[in-house]
Amino acid sequence: MTIQTRRAGVRLQTDTLTEEGVFTGYASVWNVVDSYGTVWLPGCFSASLEAHRAAGTRPKGLWQHMAEWPILTWQEFEEDDYGLRCKGQLLLDLEKGRECYTLMKAGEIDGLSTGFETIQIDDVTPEQAASEFGLDIDPALVRDDGTVGLFSRVDLWEVSPVTFNSVPGALVDTVRKVTPVPDFSGLAAALDRRERALKKLRFA
Repeated sequence: MTIQTRRAGVRLQTDTLTEEGVFTGYASVWNVVDSYGTVWLPGCFSASLEAHRAAGTRPKGLWQHMAEWPILTWQEFEEDDYGLRCKGQLLLDLEKGRECYTLMKAGEIDGLSTGFETIQIDDVTPEQAASEFGLDIDPALVRDDGTVGLFSRVDLWEVSPVTFNSVPGALVDTVRKVTPVPDFSGLAAALDRRERALKKLRFA
């Protein structure tokens, strides 16, 4: 099993920020070629999100993909016409959570990035991508073998606020006030079980 990370990029609306850190944004957008020559297809997260719902779990919320720094809890995920929309609550009782909030408010952190396992990806030529999926592929983003990769199914492990992005269109866009943060004392045990795999993350 190979766990990868893939960054996506929506500009943070600083006039919506308040003292507490609920925010919304897109962790991924559909049909956009990233700098690694890959494309997220609509519905590629559906099976993973359904599995999380059935198990009563959610993808983790880490700082820059680091397992030792959980900084938020994801409250909602929804695949809409644009991409994977999510709502999160920064844990402002944590130092890193407060730092992330400050950086979001300043506009220095405005990206989200996914940590995932690839279940199905199809390698196609730009011509196939255009004819079968209606994608307009920038030749500069085609991989060395002349193909682009189309993600049709992935297992979503975590989504992190990040500094840089490789896909335009999927950043944090709002932060607003919400109810107090619940107790997450059990989070460390879950992270310990996944830490070994998460350390193998490939940044993309």
